[in-house]
Amino acid sequence: MASPPMRERLTLAMGDRPVDILLARINDPNAGRVWLFSSESLAQVPALSRSQQETLVERLMPSSLVARSFWGISLAQWIVWAASIVLPLLLFWTAALCVVASSRRLIRDTTRRTVFEAWWKGCGGSSSSH
Repeated sequence: MASPPMRERLTLAMGDRPVDILLARINDPNAGRVWLFSSESLAQVPALSRSQQETLVERLMPSSLVARSFWGISLAQWIVWAASIVLPLLLFWTAALCVVASSRRLIRDTTRRTVFEAWWKGCGGSSSSH
């Protein structure tokens, strides 16, 4: 019976070029035979990281925001995350106000209008009529 290989080569596509990743098989006293990334492959990681294309945030935001970080995350990314929370809330709030304004104009029956106004006030909306 042939012994299994002690090294294995995997080729990954990184952008437009192939990158070889070498695996080394070792005998671990606790886990038995395991595959580990070779030291040659681990030495490539910083260069591979630098060679990757910039993200959309890194291309569009000013470099001063991309270069500065807070808790290990660039300020540009924090701004994008905050905007992804705040903008949908603002859009929802604007849409809700449009629906309420339209409803106030369309509801002619005073009983239904009173019920609608009470519901809107209960939701935290203003009770002023337009």
